[in-house]
Amino acid sequence: MPTMTYALIAHPTEPRVLLLAGADGWGPLALTTDEEGDVRAAIASVREQLAVETTALLRFPIAWQQIQPGDDEGDQVVALEPHTWEWQPPSHARWIDRAELVGLELARPDLRSPLEAWLASVERVMPAQRVAWARVGWYDEAAAWMRAEAERLGTPITGAVEQVKTSFWACILRAETAHGALYFKASAPAFGYETALTEALAVRFPAYVPPVLAADLDRRWLLLADGGVSLRPAVRETRDPSLMEAALRRFAELQRATAAQTETLLATGCPDRRLAALPAQFDALVADRDALLLGLPGGVPEAEYVRMRGFAPEMREMCARLAGYGIPETLHHDDFGAGNVLVGADDVYRFFDWGESAVTHPFCSLMIALRWARYLLDYDAATLDRLRDAYLAAWTERAPLAKLREAFALAHRVGYLCRALTYYEATAGIEPLLRGEYADAPGYWLRLFVNDAEPDEE
Repeated sequence: MPTMTYALIAHPTEPRVLLLAGADGWGPLALTTDEEGDVRAAIASVREQLAVETTALLRFPIAWQQIQPGDDEGDQVVALEPHTWEWQPPSHARWIDRAELVGLELARPDLRSPLEAWLASVERVMPAQRVAWARVGWYDEAAAWMRAEAERLGTPITGAVEQVKTSFWACILRAETAHGALYFKASAPAFGYETALTEALAVRFPAYVPPVLAADLDRRWLLLADGGVSLRPAVRETRDPSLMEAALRRFAELQRATAAQTETLLATGCPDRRLAALPAQFDALVADRDALLLGLPGGVPEAEYVRMRGFAPEMREMCARLAGYGIPETLHHDDFGAGNVLVGADDVYRFFDWGESAVTHPFCSLMIALRWARYLLDYDAATLDRLRDAYLAAWTERAPLAKLREAFALAHRVGYLCRALTYYEATAGIEPLLRGEYADAPGYWLRLFVNDAEPDEE
């Protein structure tokens, strides 16, 4: 988590940034609060200090060029766009372009590099890998689409369109109407299938997902009705395992229902990680030495790479054994946990955030859920087994519980490989400013899979 965050206010029409004069030199606005990277906290801090509404474009570490994979990223910069061109900055501030930055005395000299990187990216051709919502002007376009769709639906937006979250993989906006909140989500190209997948789930299994009100497949935009409140706060506050048990049982219902719809799921672009396809995907990842950061800090050690290259036969045998249990392959949520479960006013659990998904063995979905329960809720082994069995009980028509536990042990390990492949596809599209935090992820999860090791505590 960053220890200090600075607001890089981007000029709405020119390649300039706002810097403020201080006793020790010039610099971007220091944010008064930045609660775990919450974009709303950053926006609120800018509003309080500069009396202007903004939208966060991009967050990246100050020391982005020096950070090695796995390092603590430390202090950060968040680039923001003012919502109005008529806003006048305070008298002790000025708009600075790249040429002016060269001779300017900065209160923090290490800020020069990230300021230079941002200005260079907006002064010349924008990096092709930069996500759409990190570009000046995108928010206005997305908010206008939200308002137009809400009008079409007969539920006009009654206030501001608020930015809830932004990252390299998605941007989420929220707005109120007389009939409840609306949520907008834009997905990065690596997760572009989420739009079509979520729409397909809403059509075929409406009881299990929030209602989809509109979708723009070309722009990867979704407009969702409010599906309820997140289950995560209640689970963390009470630590009551029965809440997660209920979520896991209902999630298994959805997976069983989607087992007959695999071709429909794959047609949306949802990744095909069925057991027959995984060996070739494993081979491709192992062959990509750059993606594994082979021999580099935070990457795969050379000695372990030898084992990885020889692991293919064992990997194929593992997939064949898992297939032998006769559990149908179906929809897999690669980041399933209480944070992706909504509890509606009707007390029904619904699932969202399908950007990290695949068609594969269903039991793989418990890997992240049980990791979260172990490390963040501090559940003991008996409670974790209770959660596992609550989920497996939904599959007992396929096999006795003892056999399902055997299959689960294999699928849990295969879940590490699925996670490695998710990050492999995602990190290929990240621009250099943002790579530090995620560059080691494909190799990290692949090492867990090959070595049958436990993940680090979060």
